[in-house]
Amino acid sequence: MRGLRFAAALLVVTAAHLLGVGAWKGFGLVFDLFLVLAIFNALDGDTFAGLAGGLVAGLVADAVSGGLYGLHGLADSIVGYGTAFATQRLVVQRPPSVFLVFSLAAALQQLMLATVTLLMLPHPELTAYPWVVAKVVGSGVLGALVFVARRQLRVRFSRWRRTRTVRVRMGR
Repeated sequence: MRGLRFAAALLVVTAAHLLGVGAWKGFGLVFDLFLVLAIFNALDGDTFAGLAGGLVAGLVADAVSGGLYGLHGLADSIVGYGTAFATQRLVVQRPPSVFLVFSLAAALQQLMLATVTLLMLPHPELTAYPWVVAKVVGSGVLGALVFVARRQLRVRFSRWRRTRTVRVRMGR
């Protein structure tokens, strides 16, 4: 069931990314929806799910972006694994800590992308520093917003389930 939810979320993220890039060319420089999905998948502390989710999300990001194939796959898989490993040892339940986790993971991803690009390509083009900062902050804000929205939806769904049930009374 978790794999199906991840696949459905990946389809939604891909569509949102394509719509965002179509509306504004700088969308991909500020928001990395695939990274947010990979980190969100790893927040429960399952290291294999973090690794696999990061790999799949990164490979789809590589396919959509048209860059060096496997670059985001490698970076996102390591970031997903690291996020899951960290959340096994830390309590991440409040929006400020979620913002910090998403921002640090985005910074790690950008560092890894720059390092691998410098090592692999003969004439690398690195992302400008202001765009890297924008992506780190954008990923942190977007991750915290998704986290809060998910929590609110769970509370509302739980309240709805409690109020919709009919109690069966025997006898009178």
